[in-house]
Amino acid sequence: MAAEEDVNKSFDVIAIGSGATGLAAGLTAAEGGAKVIIFEKQPSLGGSSNFFEGTFAVESEIQKERYITYSRDEAFRAMMDYSHWKADARVVRAFVDESAATISWLQQNGVEFIEAKNYMPNSPGTYHTIRGKGEALVKTLVSKAKEKGVIIKLGTEVKRVLKEEGRITGVLVEENGEDVEVKAKAVVIGTGGYANNKQWIKKYVGYELDVNIVPIGNVGKMGDGIRMAWEVGAAEKGVDLLEMFRIGPLGPDFQDKCHLHTVAIQPVLWVDPRGERFCDEGIAFNDSLVGNVNARFKEGYTWSILDDSIKNKMLTDGIVRN
Repeated sequence: MAAEEDVNKSFDVIAIGSGATGLAAGLTAAEGGAKVIIFEKQPSLGGSSNFFEGTFAVESEIQKERYITYSRDEAFRAMMDYSHWKADARVVRAFVDESAATISWLQQNGVEFIEAKNYMPNSPGTYHTIRGKGEALVKTLVSKAKEKGVIIKLGTEVKRVLKEEGRITGVLVEENGEDVEVKAKAVVIGTGGYANNKQWIKKYVGYELDVNIVPIGNVGKMGDGIRMAWEVGAAEKGVDLLEMFRIGPLGPDFQDKCHLHTVAIQPVLWVDPRGERFCDEGIAFNDSLVGNVNARFKEGYTWSILDDSIKNKMLTDGIVRN
């Protein structure tokens, strides 16, 4: 942890959020000689980045070693077709083209990858899984960032990005109950979404938080970074989109019910609240499609139907969807 007086210094770069985005941005800037500070609202590091298993890339060295020939052009076309060309082609192109270099950079900084595998049946091997999952990536990047002199402040909320005469000049943070201005030449916003913001969930996607949609693995995600970006002129694009998926029963003992979550995502018989089948359950392997088809039921639930034969097959042969 940094000393209290650190927030009163001037920096080259400020990163908001200590997940994969903020850490990568902060470390990259520090590698280039910049003086960097990262602010994290929560008392712990990493946020949702602690939980992911892998990341996308094409034309990586890992893929070349395994003779996976799926190209950047193929990936770009597939993504754009998948979105019916509603996605921003320039952003998608940059994301695809930089993906292999991102894997290499992570490896150079100590992140260990296991394999490049398919995320769903019959898909190309673009999913690069991480040994130790996201938690290991966070710990590795934090260690590297500190080696490069990056200051990381936990439990410090950024309230506003500062702008003067059209230029970003720093941020306003809350430090010991007081508002403090921290100067910087550049600010990177790497915060989470708005999964815990009841008003925004209702306004932008029409659901009632904790009634017919439940945030899993999200804490304190109020859309702070999105709001701050808007305040300094960012475009309001894509805010009406959520990634949703099917999950099993919830409650105070949810961790003890994780096996029910696993059963809920298997491609068994799915029926809606009226008991009617509503989709081809083969889509169970694609989280986006599962989210789309379940989103039509504002009751907030659908049902999985299985009998003893299916249960026994799962117990003896294992599950088909991890």
